[in-house]
Amino acid sequence: MATLLAVPILGSLALAGCSSNANPAGGGNEIAIAFGVTTGQTNAYQELAAEYQKQHPDVKLTLNAIPLDSYDQTIRTQLQSGNASDIIATTPGSGQASSVITLAKAGLLQPLDDSATKTIPKGNEELLQTDGKTYGQALGLTYIGTVVNESFIKETGISYPSDWNSLLEACSTAKSKGKSLFVIAGQLPPSTSSTAQIIAATRVYAKNPDWNKQRADKKVTFAGTQGWQDTLEAIVKMKDAACFQDGAAGAGPESLTQNLGAKPWLAVTAPSSVTGELSGAAPDQSFSVSDFPPVSSGDKHFGYANANFSLSLTKSAPHTDAAKKFLNWAAEPEQTALFAKVQGTLPVGQTKEADLAGTPYANVSSQLAKGDYVAMPNSNWPNAAVTDALASGVQGLLTGQQTPDQVLRAMDSAWDKK
Repeated sequence: MATLLAVPILGSLALAGCSSNANPAGGGNEIAIAFGVTTGQTNAYQELAAEYQKQHPDVKLTLNAIPLDSYDQTIRTQLQSGNASDIIATTPGSGQASSVITLAKAGLLQPLDDSATKTIPKGNEELLQTDGKTYGQALGLTYIGTVVNESFIKETGISYPSDWNSLLEACSTAKSKGKSLFVIAGQLPPSTSSTAQIIAATRVYAKNPDWNKQRADKKVTFAGTQGWQDTLEAIVKMKDAACFQDGAAGAGPESLTQNLGAKPWLAVTAPSSVTGELSGAAPDQSFSVSDFPPVSSGDKHFGYANANFSLSLTKSAPHTDAAKKFLNWAAEPEQTALFAKVQGTLPVGQTKEADLAGTPYANVSSQLAKGDYVAMPNSNWPNAAVTDALASGVQGLLTGQQTPDQVLRAMDSAWDKK
């Protein structure tokens, strides 16, 4: 088992080792919480635990901080050995060793109370629930759309496009100024796959939010859906219109932050949390969040919002009652707001009431309030091969080696693999 890092909180918490199962399940006034940590970064789990300890000084709270690069493997080993912490940080959805649905279906988690169910953002149910029970408590909401360089807009006078025609015009204007409207890392699968999915928000999911379910029920296919055809054809047209930076097909992750001082691009398709990273790389510039422009100005604006962080109660938890009290407390608005502030996300359950004016989320505040969003499509696709087919396919579109129809048929084939 990997060595755990001891994390003292307010000087009163027990130093972390592997949590003991000596106490009977549900007994004692103790809690052990495990989460991944990266050295040098502020950790929202630590901040949340510190506040709980402040309000509940009688509780013995142990934090098991595990290096992030070994977290999934360590947690899975502990769960299978029956000596995991009471509460563990999990990832909504499936596909990873620490994913909520993956662990729940393996019988390694306990169902949570109604307070956890109430924190589930609209459209995220399949990421945190299975067999009608909730196994993951959402902690923060991340909007996934386009991150816009507001400093670029002010300098060049290019407005963020409101529809497809204005997007193509903006591409031409940006090109004439030696810049690009969008940046994409053609060699980075998450960049190519997310770009296509984000374009699909207004072309597929705005019209049919249940498209994924219909695909699972074999009622629709990627290749047979006009919205998906339009999505990939849009990428080809954007390439031909020089909407992406020069050398986009061969660009790596450095293209997203390279030469930011020169404000080389207007927008990048990415999670809203990227605003913090970009601001850190270019502190003199400002960034906002928007959706990808729909085809026509009268079309519905639509995007994605995911619960990217969650907590779960382990099956072998020695202090179930105390752990549930902590989780119920963590589901309260004050605590979800605290976690979101530290993590750089939006508080779950509060997007309708939140005043987002003056924040990077101002442009999508109406969408969030109305619930005009679903979870990122691939968060509940049946296997990673579908996303891989899309990622490599978009790179093929950028190089001219694949057609939209070929890419979509490859995605259908990957979906249907058992």
